[in-house]
Amino acid sequence: MAIESTSRAYNTTGTTPIDQVLLARIELEERADAEVGKEMEALYFAPPGDNAQIILTVGKDECAAVADKDPHFQSDPGGALLRQMTRKIQKALEDNGEPADIACVKARDIARHLGCKAFVNADHLLASQDGSQKMHRQAIHVSIDDNKVHIHKTTTYTTINPARSVFGPQSNEPVTQVVDLAMQFTSTGDCVEAEVIKAAVRVAESPDLSVKSLVEDTKKLFGVPAASPASNDFLACLKDLYHLLSGIFLGARRIKFVVGDVEEVARVDPDAAARPDGISLDRLGLDENFDKTAWLASASKAYGRFKHAVTYQYDNDNVHVTRNRGPALDAQTQRKAIDEWARATLEKKERTLRTDRNLHVGNPLTFWGVPSLPKGTYAYATAHVAELAQAADLGSSEGDAKLFEEVCAALDGALFPAPGTERVVIKIDGNDIMDARMRGACQRLRGVETFAAESEVPDDFRETLRDVVRIGGLPSHTSVEQIATVKTALFSAVIGRIKEACPNEATQRQMFATIARGPAAMQIVRDINGEPTVKDNRNEKYRVAISTRKTMPALRDDAVGISFYSGHTRLSAEAKVYFFGDKFFESDSLTTTRAVTTAFFEVTDKNTRMTDATYQGDFVLRDKSKVPDRKLRKEFREMRETVKLAMKRNRRKSV
Repeated sequence: MAIESTSRAYNTTGTTPIDQVLLARIELEERADAEVGKEMEALYFAPPGDNAQIILTVGKDECAAVADKDPHFQSDPGGALLRQMTRKIQKALEDNGEPADIACVKARDIARHLGCKAFVNADHLLASQDGSQKMHRQAIHVSIDDNKVHIHKTTTYTTINPARSVFGPQSNEPVTQVVDLAMQFTSTGDCVEAEVIKAAVRVAESPDLSVKSLVEDTKKLFGVPAASPASNDFLACLKDLYHLLSGIFLGARRIKFVVGDVEEVARVDPDAAARPDGISLDRLGLDENFDKTAWLASASKAYGRFKHAVTYQYDNDNVHVTRNRGPALDAQTQRKAIDEWARATLEKKERTLRTDRNLHVGNPLTFWGVPSLPKGTYAYATAHVAELAQAADLGSSEGDAKLFEEVCAALDGALFPAPGTERVVIKIDGNDIMDARMRGACQRLRGVETFAAESEVPDDFRETLRDVVRIGGLPSHTSVEQIATVKTALFSAVIGRIKEACPNEATQRQMFATIARGPAAMQIVRDINGEPTVKDNRNEKYRVAISTRKTMPALRDDAVGISFYSGHTRLSAEAKVYFFGDKFFESDSLTTTRAVTTAFFEVTDKNTRMTDATYQGDFVLRDKSKVPDRKLRKEFREMRETVKLAMKRNRRKSV
C-alpha cells in the first residue's frame, strides 16, 4: 500500500475524534491526593486479567517497583505511586535548576494526570466506534528527561466474534487494532505545557472484510484528507510552501497525516511509527510480525503548535505558590511546597559551609538591626500556639490539664535547670519572676530530687521539704509527703506571679499557651525558612520577656507582648548544628558558632499572633587537621563523667 502524506487545518469545533484528542483541554480537578491515589490504585493495581488494569512502567521499572519505595505501599499502593512519581519528576526539575517549591507543585500536577481518567483514557476516542472492537490490554510508559515528562499510551483491541458468547473467554482472539498516543509535559520557567506529540492507529492486515473496514473507519475518525498530488506538481509545491510560511509567520496550526504500511512508514518517517522500548509487545498480546504487516495512520502537529490538556502558570510570593494566578493551594500541598523549599535551601547552605568553610545568615545588619524573616511564614508558628490555646478555651478539664502540663515543661528550665545548663530567664516588665528566695527553694528541691532518683533519700526527708515550702513562700498546708506535690506547688506559685501581670483570664490562657509553645514556634519558623538549628547545647541562653502596657504603652488594654530569645554563642561538647536529615556538624568541628533566634507575639483575650521573627547565624569550620579524633573525644567525655560521679559521691560521704 502506497504511503500517503497529507495535512489539513485542525477543526476548532472538534468534529472528528482526532481533533478532540489533539486539541481537547483536560483540566485537573481539585481532588484530594487521597482520592487521586485511589484512582491510580484502580488503574494500575487492578487484579491480573482485569481489562481495566493498565500496565505502567516508569523508565525501566514496573510501577510496583517505583511505589514500593514508599513506606505506605502495602496499605496505599496508589497513593504511594503518586508520591513516588511526584518525587521523581520533582528531582528532575530541581536538577534542571527550578526552585524546589515550584518544582514540587509542578511535579505533583504532572503526576496527578496519571490518576485522571479523562487524560488516561483520551486515546479511547481513536478506536473504532462501531461496536465491533473490544479492548484487550493497555500499557503506559513514562520517561523523564530533564524538564520533559513523556507519557506514551498503547491500547490493543480484538474483534468481537458474534459466533461466540460475549461472556466467554476471548484471550485467544488475535489483536486487530492498536492505538498509540504520545504526550509530553514541558516545564519552562513559570509554566508547564502539555501537548500531544503524536496519535497513531495500527490495523492488522487481513483479507477479512470486517478488518478492512477498520481502515476506512480509522480514516474517517482521523479526518484524513485526500492524498496530495505528485510532489513535482508546481501548484502542490506552492501550497506546501504557503502552509509552511503560514505556520512560521502567522502561527497557523495544521495536522500532518502519514498513512500506509508500517514498515514503509517507518522507513520514510520513523517518528510516525515510533514506540518507546518501555512498551512490552508480549504483555499487550502483540508479536513483532504485527508491526511489520499492519496498516498505520499517524497524526501529529504540522507547522503550528497546539497544546493538549493544560497550560499551567506558577508563581511564588516568597512564601506561597499559586497556579494560574488563582488562590493559594490547599494547606497540605502548600506546606509540602514550603518544606521542599526549606530542604533545598538548607542543602545549599550546608554545601556552602563545607565548600567555603564559613556561612553567614541574616547579615549584613540593616540600620534597623537584623532583617526580619518573611512574615508570610509566621502563620504556621501562630497556628501551633493557637492549637493549645483553643484546647484550653474549651473549658474542659482535659484542656486545662494539657495547658498546665505544657506550661510547667516550659518553666522547668527556669525553676529547675539541668546541671551544667544556663537557667531560663523569664521576666515581666523587666523583673525576673525567680527572686533569690524562689531560686533557693528550687535548688533545694532539686537536690532532694537528685538524691531520691539515686535511692539515697535523706533521713530528714519531710523536714527538708518543709524547708522548701518555707523558703519558697508556699502555703503552709502544702503536703510534704511527696516531692512531686511540692514541685507542683512551686510551679503554681510561679504561674500565680505571671497571672498577676495580666488579670484577664481569657488573655491568661492565650499568654500561657504562647509561653508553653514559644520554643517550638521559633523552631517552626527556622525550619520553614531553611535555617540551621543548634541542638543539645547546654550553653544555650533562652530568655522570655513579658511586657504589659506599663513598659509597652502601644499595647491595647488587657493585651501583653511576649518576646523570645534563643542564643547559641558558645557550644557545649554535645552540641550539633543540624541542616537537614542527618547532615550536621559537631561542636568541635567549628571554630565560630553564633545562632540567634528572636520572636515576638502579640497576645489578646481573643488570640495570640507572631508578629516578628529574626534569625542570625555565623558558622566557621575548623581546619580538619585540628579537629580532635572522635574516639579520643568519647573517651575523654566518659572519663570526665566518671570523675564527676566520684566527686559527687565523696561530697555525700563527707556530709
